[in-house]
Amino acid sequence: MDTQGVRRPEARVDLALPGGNGSLGNYWGTMPELGLQKAVARGAAKGTSLPFILVMPVLNPDNRFYYDGSDIPGRPKMGTWLSQDVPDLARANFHTFKSREGWAFMGNSSGAFVGLKQVMEHPDRFRIANGGETAPDSPLWKDYPAEMARNDPGKLARELIKTNGPEVYINFQYGTKESAGA
Repeated sequence: MDTQGVRRPEARVDLALPGGNGSLGNYWGTMPELGLQKAVARGAAKGTSLPFILVMPVLNPDNRFYYDGSDIPGRPKMGTWLSQDVPDLARANFHTFKSREGWAFMGNSSGAFVGLKQVMEHPDRFRIANGGETAPDSPLWKDYPAEMARNDPGKLARELIKTNGPEVYINFQYGTKESAGA
């Protein structure tokens, strides 16, 4: 309820993640040619989109390394940032869904990997992701193969199935202009 006693509807939260090393400003918001802003505006104008909050967190704080959206030993805790800090920030400032039903990831390339990993690792917090890359590949895992294996979405998915964990929704997509060798 707001200060006037009026119940505010809960909004879904979509976390949009860039590919590659990303950028310090998350390129979804700074590159209009990607079409995200147009698609959001079009859905709102047509009334075909339910209200949602679009969050574009930074994936790589130094823009030099790719952290796989994980807590790689000795590095910034990017997995914790995405799974706890960003949702806490959104909840503190907006009227969001409290349940995992209203939390989704979308991403490009490595950003899709991060979303997939977060949903597989935290199905109690998030329900939806689009898949992209499916294996951790940051060179920062070099000295930590066991930790890297624990952050593999395939292994996380098998564990989720084995423990009869909560159902998740993953949408895999690919581009129509990919080369035959891609």
